[in-house]
Amino acid sequence: METLLPGDCVVVTAKDTFFRRIISYLSRTPKESQTIAVHIGGISSNNTVIESLSTVKEYNFEEWKDDIVNFEIWRNNEWEDQEREKISEELYKYMGRFYGFWKLFFHVFDLVLSRFTVKEIFFFRRFLNVEKYPICSWVYVYSVYNVTGYLFNNLKPNWVDPDTMHDHMIKSKKWSIIYQK
Repeated sequence: METLLPGDCVVVTAKDTFFRRIISYLSRTPKESQTIAVHIGGISSNNTVIESLSTVKEYNFEEWKDDIVNFEIWRNNEWEDQEREKISEELYKYMGRFYGFWKLFFHVFDLVLSRFTVKEIFFFRRFLNVEKYPICSWVYVYSVYNVTGYLFNNLKPNWVDPDTMHDHMIKSKKWSIIYQK
């Protein structure tokens, strides 16, 4: 495995819990292939995983990876070391915040609209501008966006979900997978 760098993106692909299976189902938009990514975390400058579960927490990577069934680590090949360090600092700003469970309802409402219109809709997610209660993708996407201005699929950070991020990284030449379990 390559050495982890701050700002690397951890993509959980295991659907081994009830919550992850629900996320997988609710993340799938019309005409989209099966949802792969169900959770996102970020690598810090301390070689730890920062992720939002019930709260945003930090985990030793070596211990964390033993507990997760399937995951991938992706790296943006264009970021400089200084940007990576700043992304790590942004990730740490979310530490201890409670998970924004209520935000998932906005994703569900958009999904319902998307199923009727047979295209991806971001009507309700437009109203999600509160960073105080982050969801998993929110922590990583906003940390990256605040430092680099990077957008996944040219979507505003509050519209992105784990599978959208994963699809983007697969298609983009700017990203490469550095680890897969």
